[in-house]
Amino acid sequence: MYTHCREFLLLCLFSCAAAPVPAETEDAFVRAGVHISPPFVMAGETGAYEGMAVDLWDGISNALGLRTEYTGYRSVDELLKALESNEIDVVVTNLTVTHARAQFMRFTYPWYDAGLRIMINTDARNSFWHEIRKAGRLNAYLLLAGALIVFSLAVTIIRRALNPAFPRSWLDGFSLNFRSIISTAVSGTIPESFDRIGGENRWFHNIITALLSLCGVALVAYITSTVTSVMTTVSLTNTEIYALADLAGKKVGVLGGSAAAEYLRRSGFATLAFDDIDAASSALLGKNISAVVADAPVVEYSARAHPGSPVKVTGELFHPDKYAFALGRGSGLADSVSVQIIKFHEDMSIPRLKYFYFGTPGNDAGVHSFERQYYERFFSEYDPG
Repeated sequence: MYTHCREFLLLCLFSCAAAPVPAETEDAFVRAGVHISPPFVMAGETGAYEGMAVDLWDGISNALGLRTEYTGYRSVDELLKALESNEIDVVVTNLTVTHARAQFMRFTYPWYDAGLRIMINTDARNSFWHEIRKAGRLNAYLLLAGALIVFSLAVTIIRRALNPAFPRSWLDGFSLNFRSIISTAVSGTIPESFDRIGGENRWFHNIITALLSLCGVALVAYITSTVTSVMTTVSLTNTEIYALADLAGKKVGVLGGSAAAEYLRRSGFATLAFDDIDAASSALLGKNISAVVADAPVVEYSARAHPGSPVKVTGELFHPDKYAFALGRGSGLADSVSVQIIKFHEDMSIPRLKYFYFGTPGNDAGVHSFERQYYERFFSEYDPG
């Protein structure tokens, strides 16, 4: 159903385009590199690429008499390297115009106004014990408890051998020593029960009491520091995220090679790069990152395309930017493509294409918006004249 809708959409959008004109290159064959980034570039059921950026480029290609061959790349980094090394002639995806990129590529006239937004996991609140396990503290506590038990058992054996007055029951003797060690750790003082059982072997008593005091201080210091650290982590992790400033101290997911990744790196945020939005979303759901910062239309589309997932896009749009197609520095095609993009802005082809993929504000976005009545009404009321 969607394939037929898309074909009809393209026919409607670009049927009024200017008649094909000769391309300004020696060869009318163009190698286009794409990167999966719904809804701008997606892989269709037949394996062919589709999406807003692909549809727009196909319309431009038809208007300019070009033949385009698409090649997919795993990440934005690989895509840009392919353009820089002349493996491809044009980048067709939601590519942000930046000064750094303009040093080695030539941008066309922008065709989309965007910016960055934040996507968070609405089920991301972690408990104290979750953070204890995540930080590896639980294993340390278990090891410490084991050491206390072994130490108590060793002291019991020695005291039974040196002090005739020491309780002869193993259970009584072990529990007495274990209580003494824990009491020392908590209070920092030697219990009276231990003090009374010195017998004639005062040297042993003195050594054990000194060791208990040292162990008690170390134990209290370790537990206090680790609990404080975990509590701080829980507090930071469970802080509601509303804006970029709320991500301070948190690990943020970005798309490798994207403008968002560069912007957050310059701003001093700790980031983790992913090849695509699906991989970043999986890490967010797995609580490996605290948020995803990416292009606003990409995270908005991703969140609405998975209504059952506990994710949402939060905060206002920031760091506004623009999308454009990118060609090699020496390409003679950029001007012709730019002129055609301007025409598609003026004849409402691009706004209608955007409407097809995103719907209207306040409605669910996605390709199925084509089947809604208000979309059909939009076409029936639209007057290109």
